[in-house]
Formats: sequence, C-alpha cells, structure tokens
Amino acid sequence: RFHPFMNREGGRKCRGKNKKLTGSKKMARLVRHVNVGDGTNMAPGEKFTKKWIVRNDAEEAWPKDSKLVHIGGDQLETADTEAIVVKDAVKPGESKEVSVGPLTAPQLPGLYK
Repeated sequence: RFHPFMNREGGRKCRGKNKKLTGSKKMARLVRHVNVGDGTNMAPGEKFTKKWIVRNDAEEAWPKDSKLVHIGGDQLETADTEAIVVKDAVKPGESKEVSVGPLTAPQLPGLYK
C-alpha cells in the first residue's frame, strides 16, 4: 500500500508516530492495476516494474513532485523503496499512472501483498 505525502509547501508527511501533520490531507485511491495484478505468478528473483492508476481523492491538487510512499504490506526489493514520484500536478478527481521499479520478486515461494 502506498500513501501520498507532500515534500514541499504542503508539509504533510505520514511516517512514524507523534509527527505533526500540517497542510491539507492528501488522499490517493487505487483505480486499477495496469500490470502485475493480484495473483500474478513470478519466478524467484524476477525483475519487474509495477504500474497502477491512482486517483486524487483530495479536495486540492497534488503539487508537482508529490510522492506516494509505502505504508504497509510486503516491501519488495528495489533501488528506490522510498517513494513513487508523481511528476506532474494532479487535480482533484484526476487519475494518473504511477510506477515503481525495477522491483525484484522474492526468492521464497508465497503470497506477497
């Protein structure tokens, strides 16, 4: 799962306990998986890029260079696990394709979320 936070003027960041949140609440909703949907089988160690369509469910636009950060589920190995950068501003109700990768599938068999 990923959650938006603002890295500039918005000042909102959702990481850790007892951190002060400022600015308006930013919200993202998963619209659909573009690739590698739920239940996809992969070979151990296989490299892939994951893509989603997300929608801005906030009342304000996400500013340019907003980030979606990992907040739950299995953390797969990647060069940049910190965030997915949304390069352009995204208006309320607007959807945008985002991606992260290359990711590396785990070596052990199992169900990863």
